[in-house]
Amino acid sequence: MIKSRFGFALDAPIQRILPFLFRWRLNPNALTVLGLAISLLGAACFAQGEFRWGAAAVALGGLCDLVDGVVARHLGRQTRFGAFLDSSLDRVVDAALLSALAVFYAGEGRAAVAWLACAALLFAVLAPYAKARSDALASAPEGGGAGAGAAAEGAAQRGERVFMERAERILVLLAGALLNLMPLALAAVAVGGAVTSAQRIAAARLRLAE
Repeated sequence: MIKSRFGFALDAPIQRILPFLFRWRLNPNALTVLGLAISLLGAACFAQGEFRWGAAAVALGGLCDLVDGVVARHLGRQTRFGAFLDSSLDRVVDAALLSALAVFYAGEGRAAVAWLACAALLFAVLAPYAKARSDALASAPEGGGAGAGAAAEGAAQRGERVFMERAERILVLLAGALLNLMPLALAAVAVGGAVTSAQRIAAARLRLAE
């Protein structure tokens, strides 16, 4: 919801708040990889039960992930590989964070919470996969080509609003870490991921039927 509502509206505020990022002409892909490294440090903290330190690292890594696209657009360095790298490393971070939480709670003997983390991870993988796969199938020529392309374009123009995107998922986990409510946060992420996956599967059914 955050991404679909604000889109690129955050570009200008980020440029005002962090002007040095644009004066230094940083490589956007380097920012993406830096965000991954910092977020993995946060995952390591989560696995040790150091939730507040983990939240700080994940927030800093998320900031890198947020500004890399802004820097790329500002410098005119947007590439398809950059978009691929960003999306791929997002999946790595999601898996690392939720796996770390599953490991921590399993080690604490809290099997139910560990399974919640596993369920959250399952849907964190399924939701973006369902979208990516439906996008690929909708744009692939099949029985006429042009009609498939028009359907894909129409679906893209309609936009997508789902219950919980990645940004909301990370924010919920950060809130759970800072407020010492991680089991509740994991439950929210698991349920939100399930709803979002169902929405995307339903949208794919309608989209591919066109």
